[in-house]
Amino acid sequence: MPPPASPKINTCRHRYAAQLLPALMEYSIDPVAEVRQAAVYGVGMVAEHVATVDPAQIMSAAQRMVQVELLD
Repeated sequence: MPPPASPKINTCRHRYAAQLLPALMEYSIDPVAEVRQAAVYGVGMVAEHVATVDPAQIMSAAQRMVQVELLD
């Protein structure tokens, strides 16, 4: 298991996650499968590694995942 991240890293994670999550969610319904896959992976990484993300945003992302599955 990796060592815990420093508070400074956690602050950066939150700041950038807040900026990236809307874009990742938008790209998660892109017509190109590779773009969708990368965006969905990114959403998962944010959900896993950024504890300060709003749970409502994660639920919204999960609902988008269902839409992604329906595109394929």
